[in-house]
Amino acid sequence: MVTREVRMDIVMLHRQGLSKRQIAKRLGIHRDTVSGYLERSHWCSMYLSGLLLDGERKSIEPMAARLPDGNEQAMQQFVNQSPWDPSSVLNRLVEVMADHLRPSPGVLVLDDTSLPKKGMHSVGVARQYCGALGKVANCQSVVSWHFAGEDLHFPLVGELYLPKAWTEDSSRMIKAGVPPERTTFVEKWRLALSLLDRVKGKVPYEAITFDAGYGEIRVSLAHRRWTVEQGYQQLKEELGLDHFEGRSWQGLHHHVALCFMAFCFLVLLQGDHQKKLPDLAADNPPVDQHPPHNPDLSPLRENQLPEAVGFL
Repeated sequence: MVTREVRMDIVMLHRQGLSKRQIAKRLGIHRDTVSGYLERSHWCSMYLSGLLLDGERKSIEPMAARLPDGNEQAMQQFVNQSPWDPSSVLNRLVEVMADHLRPSPGVLVLDDTSLPKKGMHSVGVARQYCGALGKVANCQSVVSWHFAGEDLHFPLVGELYLPKAWTEDSSRMIKAGVPPERTTFVEKWRLALSLLDRVKGKVPYEAITFDAGYGEIRVSLAHRRWTVEQGYQQLKEELGLDHFEGRSWQGLHHHVALCFMAFCFLVLLQGDHQKKLPDLAADNPPVDQHPPHNPDLSPLRENQLPEAVGFL
């Protein structure tokens, strides 16, 4: 479980002896598929910093206001208009997590999370069951797969479910920028299977589990689902998964991918608290290169923010 204390100690990486190049590579391996241009890479780092650092709201305006040299317009453009592919980013992210953690076979957990909305203009929003509120309400529903092992878990892939009220309204779909391949209605279970195809073979698993909403009831693996539900809570409360205020398909999926990236970074960081930290800049890092840590888990202070942003 990723603790709040771990989330607030990004600067710890530098204090433990990692060079800026090594830290850049830690997130850079995720950012490569986003970057394309230097400016895009910069705003990717800034957005991730906004998600990772402390703050009550993780929508773009308050994040930009908190960050040193934050620029709301540039961050809006990076998330809402910049033409990077979130699917490619998540595919690479899964490979990075599997390569770095080399987890034992675990369980793939299917679930969806609801994002409550007040209006009806955000892509995919409809009156449907909202787990976050425990009732039928206006919300978006993101279908996702997570990896759950004995001592770690992290998100793999996620995509927005589009109710028939959306797929039957072509003008609404065009306005929200829904891609042509998603303009026909797809049941949640079919969407889940297509997402499963994207992660098969990338992480070792011995079982899959999903709840009654997908036609099956979990039994012995309920504890793995509980960890995933905790993860969703962290994604929302600490990383702002449900704070996105944009309305487009692209903007929402960019935000989801960046939240997943931030969560996975914290999983890697927590693992480094518990084992010797390899030289991530080396081609074949020796296992015992660094001594064990005693990380400083104090919260980030305002004068530490520029340093943390530089490392990200």
